[in-house]
Amino acid sequence: MSTARFHRLMLAAVIVTAAPLLNAQPTPPRVDAHTDSAHGVVIPDEYRWMETADAELDPWIDAEDAYTRSVLATLPGRAALKARIAALWATGAGDVDEDVIDTRGARTLVMDYSLGHPRLGLRDGAGKLRIVFDPQAKGPELGKTIRRQATRLSPDGRHATVALVERGESNPRLRILKLASGEWLPETLSPPLWADAEGFHIAWLADSKHVLWVRNPARTKATPDGERELNGHVYLHRLGSAQSRDVPIFGPSLQAALRTDDTPYPAVSADGRWAIIWLRRASGRAFWVAPMKGAKLDGAFREVLRTDGVFRGWGVREDTLWAITPDAAPRHRIVRVDLRKPGAKPETVLEGKEGVLTGLAVATDAIYYGQRDGATMSLWRLQPDGTRERIALPRIGNLDGLTVGEDGRGARVTLGAWLSLDEELAVAPDATEARPVRPAPTGLPPELDLYTVSVLQAPARDGVLVPVTVLHARDAARNAAGFIQVEAYGCYGSAKTPSYDPTAIAWLERGGALAIAHVRGGSEYGQAWHQAALDRGRATASDDIVDVVDHLIRSGWAAPGRVSVTGASCGAATVGLAALRRPELIAAASLHVGGIDEWRSWSETASGARSVFDVGDPETALGVRRMVAASPYHQLLPGARQPAFFLFNGGTDYTVPLWMAGKFVARARAAAPSGSGPLLWRVERAAGHGGPTDSAARLDAQTDVLAFELWQLKHPDFQPPKR
Repeated sequence: MSTARFHRLMLAAVIVTAAPLLNAQPTPPRVDAHTDSAHGVVIPDEYRWMETADAELDPWIDAEDAYTRSVLATLPGRAALKARIAALWATGAGDVDEDVIDTRGARTLVMDYSLGHPRLGLRDGAGKLRIVFDPQAKGPELGKTIRRQATRLSPDGRHATVALVERGESNPRLRILKLASGEWLPETLSPPLWADAEGFHIAWLADSKHVLWVRNPARTKATPDGERELNGHVYLHRLGSAQSRDVPIFGPSLQAALRTDDTPYPAVSADGRWAIIWLRRASGRAFWVAPMKGAKLDGAFREVLRTDGVFRGWGVREDTLWAITPDAAPRHRIVRVDLRKPGAKPETVLEGKEGVLTGLAVATDAIYYGQRDGATMSLWRLQPDGTRERIALPRIGNLDGLTVGEDGRGARVTLGAWLSLDEELAVAPDATEARPVRPAPTGLPPELDLYTVSVLQAPARDGVLVPVTVLHARDAARNAAGFIQVEAYGCYGSAKTPSYDPTAIAWLERGGALAIAHVRGGSEYGQAWHQAALDRGRATASDDIVDVVDHLIRSGWAAPGRVSVTGASCGAATVGLAALRRPELIAAASLHVGGIDEWRSWSETASGARSVFDVGDPETALGVRRMVAASPYHQLLPGARQPAFFLFNGGTDYTVPLWMAGKFVARARAAAPSGSGPLLWRVERAAGHGGPTDSAARLDAQTDVLAFELWQLKHPDFQPPKR
């Protein structure tokens, strides 16, 4: 299951009442007086000791998890719900549960889930699937977990790099697999530089004998989480050789203009003539390039393009870099830069007007790009003479993974939707429509026909219309008596995009609706949509959630107090703030792997450096105030009513360590007055930022999430027995 799918499922909130056979609620942890002061802002933190006291903290965490699991076991509807979720995933699993990872010519590398756990498969030009690596089969990598971002086909299709972790996301490593025989090459590359929730990125050279990969040369097991992302260097590795022979070609020790908190992502042009580094900075992005001759650099790296925002797509054709940039264009623009001319200025090719430009495939016949308009997307072709034409899609949805097609011509793209399968499409040169790469799968849950998707516009308090996607029964009654789950993110200029998940049926068939709030802070309407949440330190994103909830209630989708808000990672902070502001409307908030202590996150976690741009600069008084205001942990006020909270965290998650949730749990319990919604904390020790990788643990966690929420939102089948 992809990370996006799992993030949508780890969402819930609960109310805990007296129930039989419960473990006792754990004794509250100790309180130590501690206060920070920065630029005149006083920041109390009575649980600071948790950050460095694993031996004392771990027994309390385990007790909290045991208490939570014992509460879950009392819910009458849980067993039936678990069986239903398992059945939904088993329905048509051989066709349904497959994710495309990489495509080279007629070969496609996929993640297959037909046996209930991820296996690496290869589809040939006829669509025939062959499993090339099963982590649960005997072999040297038995029991490992595959990470997608660095799992890539070589240009000749003979090998694949495979990113592996022991459990969760603890120690990512890189292996190289012979696809014909299923044998591993002798080398193991580690430790890679942490870059995102999927691990790290690699790039094959055109000769299929060399790989560019990224690691921190100074990192050890003792490296603090806050330094995992620092000092990243790109190394050149030759297949079959030891890691010790790898040569660094890019990084702070080689390019004086780089900072240790810059994160490099390597790439190589299709013709092998250019090494490209996509550089993520705390306050923007940049491209660096260097000419290549075979497997060697043929000149120095130099910066050719930068932005204070985020590039939304890019590609290289011959000696020209094409990219979608937000600079000087509220709906983005496509630019090109001549790589042969040092100091060349970017030339604007197309500016977004009707929609936001996002996603780019630079083919030899034309440029293909995506265009977003709120909650929906369209696909376009830009001809060499500057004319544009729209490519017809089989249905409305989201476009992801837009790449160049076979032989460098045309394009491929994945079309995602909420209530239909993710589908890989191909666009032939000069074709006016995108066609499926493979025949439609069979065996889908027949219940899908009972549900539909509506896109609403919710007015925010400042008059801006916020798009909201609602999944609901076709004959749903809007009589203000129902219940609804509202999911949001609102961070880093990332749009909430659809992905098929049959588990949603388990919720919908119990009478609820599911809503996705495309709040400001994302990119649904371009850079300005992102910037609108930054100008007030994320307060706008949280206000949007409250206004969306209010609109859904007024429109009859739910009754006050029968609404939950859910968010993952950064989104957990956004929804947590909204729930604390309006607990009379929002009965429950689920914080999944949540970054909920922004003040300590920036200096003490692997994701901290990137948060400065979105949350606030700790070196300024305004930035400190914004960080505290954006932190649910610091907005827990003694005596203020709280909604019910459900937290889910993974023990190997170094993006959001367990102490962050522990501090929130302890303070929330101590601050809550009588009558507030209670709080439960679910911890999966072998899970990382993407959730459990073991299929049985994933099923249990998904069941717990939905059961909790159905209980909290007063579904009659999930009310615990009374004493």
